[in-house]
Amino acid sequence: MIKKIFKKKILVGISTLAVLVTMAGTCNMVTYAKENVMLSASGDEGIVPHSDIIEYRYKVINGDLYRRLYNYTQEYWIGEWELILEGNH
Repeated sequence: MIKKIFKKKILVGISTLAVLVTMAGTCNMVTYAKENVMLSASGDEGIVPHSDIIEYRYKVINGDLYRRLYNYTQEYWIGEWELILEGNH
């Protein structure tokens, strides 16, 4: 009986001590965000895009307006020209 009470007191004491040490270790901690700077191959600082820049290019043929997707990052056409507005002939 005495052993059970003694073991319980030791277990409660160790648990309490562990919680107090954990809380005391985080009370006065100050953290700052670090600025993450990416460098290009030439050593210049700058922003490096993670996805390709894809936008429409437009042209007019015989009064009709066409558009086509173009990948500006890798410099190639995507798909075919599509008619979006017919002009008056």
